[in-house]
Amino acid sequence: MLTGCSLHDAGMRLTCVTRQASTGTTRQCRETYDRWTNVWWAKTDDDSGNRNVFVSDVHFTGGDQDKPLPGLPTC
Repeated sequence: MLTGCSLHDAGMRLTCVTRQASTGTTRQCRETYDRWTNVWWAKTDDDSGNRNVFVSDVHFTGGDQDKPLPGLPTC
């Protein structure tokens, strides 16, 4: 089964797809901002004191489209 959602706001688009299979459920979210797009996310603490939040890699410099950021560990 395949389900999805989409969010559009001020030049940003977030699209998520959930796939259910006999081996489990996976979810992939892609953020598109201007001409940049990425499915990789960084886990960090934000400036408001929230811990373990995810930020799309499109907001960082130094990476490529749909690739992990160099130097950040993957998990």
